[in-house]
Amino acid sequence: MGSTDAVRRDSMQRLTLVSVMREPLAVTLRFVAWHLAQGFDAIIIYFDDPDDPAIDLVQATGRVTAVRCTPAFWESVGVPPGERFLRRQIVALTHGYRSVTEGWVAIADADELFAGLGRSLPEILADQPAAVRSLRILPGEAIAVGGPRPPGRAHFRTPFTGGGLAEVYGDAAWFVKRNEGMVGHRQGKSITRANTRLARMRQHFPVRRGWVPLTDAVLGPGDGAVLLHFVSETYRSWRDKLEWRLNSSGFRPRIAERLRQLMRDSADPEDQLRALYDRLFVLDADRYERLRALGGAFDLPDDFAEPVGTYFPGVLTAV
Repeated sequence: MGSTDAVRRDSMQRLTLVSVMREPLAVTLRFVAWHLAQGFDAIIIYFDDPDDPAIDLVQATGRVTAVRCTPAFWESVGVPPGERFLRRQIVALTHGYRSVTEGWVAIADADELFAGLGRSLPEILADQPAAVRSLRILPGEAIAVGGPRPPGRAHFRTPFTGGGLAEVYGDAAWFVKRNEGMVGHRQGKSITRANTRLARMRQHFPVRRGWVPLTDAVLGPGDGAVLLHFVSETYRSWRDKLEWRLNSSGFRPRIAERLRQLMRDSADPEDQLRALYDRLFVLDADRYERLRALGGAFDLPDDFAEPVGTYFPGVLTAV
C-alpha cells in the first residue's frame, strides 16, 4: 500500500468526540484524559460556561478544541437567549458534527466514557461495513457493590430484558422496570461517519428528516464496546440533579410522578430518597450476583485505570 493510500485510510478512521458540558473540573478532565487514552484523535467541547476553568487545561493537550458558548456564539447558531439546555445541546452537537469532515464522530456527555474491551474503538470501527453509517454503543451504568466505595474492579449494570428485577431491587424495581433495568438511559450514544446526511444530531443518535432515527448497528459489551455511564456516583450528585431531571423530562412521566409524590407526601423525604438511592445504586454481593445471572451486569478488567494523571499531572490534587 502506498503512502497516499495509508493517509486516506487513516483519515477515514479518524475518531472525533463532540460534547456539550458544564461540569466540575475533575469530571471534565477525566472525560478528556480517558478518551485521549482510548484512541480518540480529537475532542470538541462546547463549554456552556464560556469562562470554564477547564478550557485552558484541555486546549493545552493540543487535541481538544474548546468552543466558548457565549451569547454571541448562541446567536450565531440561531439559538435565542434563554433557550432551554436540551435544545442548546442539540444545536451544539449538530454544529460540532458538521464541523468534522472525515472519519467518525462520537457524541457523549461528561459523565459518559466510551471504552473498547479487548480491542480499541478505532479497531472496532475499522471493521464496520461501509453500509453502517451510524452505530450506537450501549451503556454500562456504574454501581457500587458491597458499599459506597468498594475496592477492586468497577461494577456496571447493563440493559436486559426479562423478569427478575424485583429479586435485585425489591420494592424499588418500579424505578427500572420499564427501562430494561437501567436508572439512566438505555439507548447508549452514537458514533456516526462524517458527512452522513442527517437533519440533527440528537443526544443519543442522529435523526433524518421527520426526526426518524438513523442507527444501522448496535454494539454492547458482548461486542467489545461499552459506554461507561457514571450517572450518579454518590447520593449527593444524584440528589443535586434530581429537581433538574424532574423539570427537564429526565424521567419517564410515571417515574417522575412517583418521585414527586414521594417528596410531597413523605414525612422525611430525604430519608426516603436516600433509601431509594441505596436500593438502586448500592448492591450487596448477593444481589449483584443475581443481576449478573440475569445478564444485566459486567465488571471492568483490573487493568482499566483512569489516565487523568498522565495528561493533567498534579492538577486535581486540590480539587
